[in-house]
Amino acid sequence: MPCFPLTPQYVGLSSVGVKGIIYGYLNGSTAYIAFFDIVPIHVVNSIGIINFTYSNCLLTVYLNASLVVPAVINYAINVSLFTTYTHTYVFSTVNQPFNISLIIPPGNHVIKLEIPIKPTNEGYTYVYGCDIEPGTYYTLYMPMEITYVYPPMGNTTQFTIFIKMAKGG
Repeated sequence: MPCFPLTPQYVGLSSVGVKGIIYGYLNGSTAYIAFFDIVPIHVVNSIGIINFTYSNCLLTVYLNASLVVPAVINYAINVSLFTTYTHTYVFSTVNQPFNISLIIPPGNHVIKLEIPIKPTNEGYTYVYGCDIEPGTYYTLYMPMEITYVYPPMGNTTQFTIFIKMAKGG
């Protein structure tokens, strides 16, 4: 039986009709069951960190995006990396936006973002190290502003998601 992905035109609906036919054998004869039901649609768009590295003051973040509608990652702000147990900062930014402006089409994607971390003259980015230590657990805090673009008129919903991930170095 074919499976069809949920496409953007269904996002505005609250329910959809599902019909099908199942066949098998009952006492040696072919038997059929036909069905039709109205089921609610629950749309979930998700973007989350699946991994990150930090080497030579370059933060590389791998995101898993599962989207029904297109999305734009506008920017990340107040990005920080610190040790999980002692809360010692590797770097910290204060009101320092990192312009990303990445358009993500609907579907499932793994996205690689590379963000160079450099101290600023204004004092908004504090860098205490350019690498992570093996065997140490780190937490990456990365709030991002994301815009979801809903059809048919290009309506948008914009919000900031706070993504945290801890992993060993």
